[in-house]
Amino acid sequence: MLLKTSEPISSSDLTAPSDLLPCSLIWRDHKLMVKLTSSKITLPATTNFSHLVECLKRSTIKAVRLDSKMNKSSLLWWAKACRNAGKDCYVSRPNLSTMKVTSRPYTLQLQANSSLRSRSLWDTVWNKLVALILLICSTPVIVTRFFLGMIGGKQISVQKKWAIGEQGKIFELFELTILNPSLDIPIPLTSGIIRHIPKLINVLRGDLNLFGSSPLCIDSSSQISSLAFNWRAKPGLFIKA
Repeated sequence: MLLKTSEPISSSDLTAPSDLLPCSLIWRDHKLMVKLTSSKITLPATTNFSHLVECLKRSTIKAVRLDSKMNKSSLLWWAKACRNAGKDCYVSRPNLSTMKVTSRPYTLQLQANSSLRSRSLWDTVWNKLVALILLICSTPVIVTRFFLGMIGGKQISVQKKWAIGEQGKIFELFELTILNPSLDIPIPLTSGIIRHIPKLINVLRGDLNLFGSSPLCIDSSSQISSLAFNWRAKPGLFIKA
């Protein structure tokens, strides 16, 4: 039985992927904007993982915002660097110019924003409180499942995969997996409520709500440009019908 809740830095993380796209860096309002560029010359600091992490740590920026046209390798490269540097990482919302913006009176806008902030705060408290109760109550269930898996010769572990959430924030999504002995790869559980238990940690972290749309997996990053993802709403642990 394996219980894997942290991901150590491997040698593959330190080596820049061959398809890492060249980019330009723009500092704006305590944020680092990473834009793709047509130039074939890459910045040395962005291809050295340790150097990149150290630069991000020393920088006064609070978040990094990535170009939505980046490929999977580039998104993961920057996401892992931001995680190790303790910086928030986001994917820029695409095609803003094509979205219809409706103007509203200033006073009505202030009232709407105040109402949304109040409701958002209440929703956050409610989701975290319920998630904490569910996590405490379900701990004996998941521990029992681990022991049964160990007796049956199955390697059960809590793995993490990269996903995109509210406002394009990149976060690590917890999931329960079983190691396939023949393929030697972890396979996510697809049935039973037990598979959702590790994701309660994401609710406590503020990455997920209890109910909402499905988070966008980083492997499906090609969908980002199509605006098929609800950028304003926080994804949910249980998918709304």
